[in-house]
Amino acid sequence: MLEVDARFGQRERAAFLVGPPLIGPVAHATGYRLAVLVLLIPMVLALVQARSVRPLPTAPGVKR
Repeated sequence: MLEVDARFGQRERAAFLVGPPLIGPVAHATGYRLAVLVLLIPMVLALVQARSVRPLPTAPGVKR
């Protein structure tokens, strides 16, 4: 479980470091509002994906 958590941490750091430099040119070319709106696409995709990774149901009488 620890390695899974570490991978998510690495992705968060990568998004934190890579995101702003990618948003800057988009904002310069199209405007700030559209650049921030572009962020909505990966956010919606993340929400859809997060819903699909729910815990599996357990059999009756089995404790986790």
